Amino acid sequence: AAKATPPISRAPRTAAAVHSLSLPCSPAVRKANPATSPAAPTTLEMDAGHRTIRNVIARIPGRDSSRQVMLGTHHDAWTFGGMDPGSGVSAVFEVARGLAAAKRRGWSPERSIVFAFWDAEEFGLLGSTEYAETFATRLRHETVAYINTDLYMRGRFDGGGTPSLRDFVVQVAKDVPSFTSQGSVYDAWRGTSTSEVELAALGSGADFVAFQDFLGLPTLQMEFDFEGSYGAYHSNYDTRWFVEHFSDPGFAVGRT
Repeated sequence: AAKATPPISRAPRTAAAVHSLSLPCSPAVRKANPATSPAAPTTLEMDAGHRTIRNVIARIPGRDSSRQVMLGTHHDAWTFGGMDPGSGVSAVFEVARGLAAAKRRGWSPERSIVFAFWDAEEFGLLGSTEYAETFATRLRHETVAYINTDLYMRGRFDGGGTPSLRDFVVQVAKDVPSFTSQGSVYDAWRGTSTSEVELAALGSGADFVAFQDFLGLPTLQMEFDFEGSYGAYHSNYDTRWFVEHFSDPGFAVGRT
């Protein structure tokens, strides 16, 4: 059953911080309009108060309850979060829903499967880091692998992680049909390359960090993406409407 982990902080909210600053005009604007003021006075108001954050953790018990595989994403967003993290959350939630239905019909996994929906990822990977630090001993002993995803869109499959998991990811990618109905996910991932694909090295910026760099666990990050950032990233335009009309019309990638 899903449950929220204990709140990390219940400190009272503090007053908003107000900052006055000047935003410089871009070089292109100054060149086109030499008489333009070099800066625009701006007042920025931010609420820097403490907040309670909550991780939501769900578990499907396995036949070997001493071992577990974790699948995680984050549920907080800078704005509306239509794609980041909405698409990632929906993918993880659908996996959980499907496996829970199989569990009710009598199926059981070999190892326990844990679904983690982290809070305060955008503010510094706080939810996942606090969880990893709090339960470090148990996680190191029981967790076979941690798999993370944040988002998906109509793009190329992007897999990164621990090299020892490379063959596993390749086999799964070969077994799953591409959302384009042309070949497998692996075929699109490999593209026109004549060499085998390799997992990209993971850096930072997502909830796998505490599991890879602090706990030292086998870790994967998987999503469908394209090079660079999508235009609505972390803006008020990252909405459900954007997902339905641009990033994944018909939710074909989501089903994949």
